[in-house]
Amino acid sequence: LKFDYVIVAPFALAPCTLLLPHLLNLPFASLTATYFPWNIRLPALPSYCPLVSPSTMRMVIANLQDELQSITDHLVVHWHPMFSNVSLLHQHAPEVRSWTELLLKSDLFLMEIDYLLTPHLPLFPNAIQVPGITVRNPEPLVGELAKIFAESEHNVILVSFGATAYYMPDDVMHKFLEAFSQLDETVVAKLAVSRTSIPKNVHLMQWLPQNDILGHPKTKL
Repeated sequence: LKFDYVIVAPFALAPCTLLLPHLLNLPFASLTATYFPWNIRLPALPSYCPLVSPSTMRMVIANLQDELQSITDHLVVHWHPMFSNVSLLHQHAPEVRSWTELLLKSDLFLMEIDYLLTPHLPLFPNAIQVPGITVRNPEPLVGELAKIFAESEHNVILVSFGATAYYMPDDVMHKFLEAFSQLDETVVAKLAVSRTSIPKNVHLMQWLPQNDILGHPKTKL
């Protein structure tokens, strides 16, 4: 097979997909919803371009507390050891100094965000918002999921933490389960829990067709 172009999804916590086009010596574009503005050289000052956190979603009229919280968020993320670990990168591409250097080789930065729903972000021509690009019409649920939804009397809540579900401490997971057990709704969740006693209204799965679940009329959250 011969490929002409690559679209990769360099999730901020796992940018290893960037290695593929680099090793194949192919041009590429990046598609994700989790760019950090400074990594792709956008002029996004923390004073008005916050990272998403409970205190920064109300920054239409920012106060000092909001600005300090936003700056702290930026610094913590920027200096976190997770983002400075280049062992895998140097194993396969020792000539590249950092993941950011590799990311900046992208021709385009496709952003799965909508300016109507997120804080305003100054963009250059190579940074393009493509909200809903992965959304499609929902398909009917099948198998166990179809049975769960059919038997639910108080609608359904979807809970998913993606790949991070496998790295959360057990005590955090157990607190989630305790909270879910107090709900009338059925909870369908992607969580990795070691204990065997799962509340009756909670169904844990390793993979979920989120688009189909979110499009189901019984899904309320």
